[in-house]
Amino acid sequence: MGAFHIPQGHETGIDAEGETTTGSIVRVQVVGVIDQETMAALGRDGQVSSQRTAEELAGDICSAIKRKSAAYPNSLRAEVVLALDAIRSPGHVDPEVIMAVTREPCVQILRSSGFASIWLVGPTGPLTH
Repeated sequence: MGAFHIPQGHETGIDAEGETTTGSIVRVQVVGVIDQETMAALGRDGQVSSQRTAEELAGDICSAIKRKSAAYPNSLRAEVVLALDAIRSPGHVDPEVIMAVTREPCVQILRSSGFASIWLVGPTGPLTH
């Protein structure tokens, strides 16, 4: 994979593009998994802690997928990798949360999203799924 760049031109919902070693183009849409209230507190206070359950955190992930699925036509989603940004939220990549995402109702949201693939991007490579 080559370096990613920000595509130039009109807004298409693509945050970054890259080229694979075989010449295929990878288009990426990035969305955060932290809810707006928590993001506001993080911005204001510089840190946030929470005692949310694995199911609640999985719900954040599924909500982000549903939001992005609803925002773009299926024809565009089929060509896009959705990157769920959990870099500042390591709780979202906890093994219990990953297991909760693979159960109903989240798994159905994943299956019906229409994206080429979905990556949950944690703060390190091993915490990326």
